Amino acid sequence: MSIGISENFKQSFAFTKENLLGKILNWVILFVLAFFTGTFLTELFPNLELLWAVLTIAASVIMGGIIIRIYAGGEVTFASFCTVVIKGIGYNVAALVYSLPALILTFISVAVMLIPLAGEQPGALAAGIGAGILLLIAAIIVLLITNFLMIPAAVNYAHSTGVGGAFKFSEIFARLEKAGWGETIGSYLIFLVIGMILTAIMYIPAVGGILYALAYSFLLVLQAKYFANLLS
Repeated sequence: MSIGISENFKQSFAFTKENLLGKILNWVILFVLAFFTGTFLTELFPNLELLWAVLTIAASVIMGGIIIRIYAGGEVTFASFCTVVIKGIGYNVAALVYSLPALILTFISVAVMLIPLAGEQPGALAAGIGAGILLLIAAIIVLLITNFLMIPAAVNYAHSTGVGGAFKFSEIFARLEKAGWGETIGSYLIFLVIGMILTAIMYIPAVGGILYALAYSFLLVLQAKYFANLLS
């Protein structure tokens, strides 16, 4: 029997509080990393898009490594930094592979909407836009599903010797069965809503980026510990 949602949140919050408030340097580092992942930066400094892209990738790799460390049962620490980076690269590679179906569908949907423009035929254009919108909706649904599957996949990777653990589907589904599909999906939806709220906060003028980075860095640890408890 898996841990209950309320009890899991209680334990995960205590873990996050101890590892961030109790070790404030950890929170400062995660805050800076989260700040670099904010999309608002490209709008504030459009001429520095390449720099922000590099910093975003680097931040995503390091945060991915911390997530895997927590999934494996560890604490928030930047010791053995090379291991954090290697695990973070594996995490992001796995996430990219899982997102490929949605990316392909998105590319096709855009192509379907744009190709009729060359023919300048109103009927074909309307049909293309309609088909493209349907494909885009399908891409969003696929993305939600693959993002959900990426969580137990990453947990399995954390308990494996290599990134191949993220693609051992028999083990991944076994973790979901043990935790309970309903509880895992419900938890995923809760964090999805919280993530959407944080994204909206990001665009508050002046203070949005700071509030986003503070909240996201805290949520990163909380969510990782929550799913580590649920799926490990």
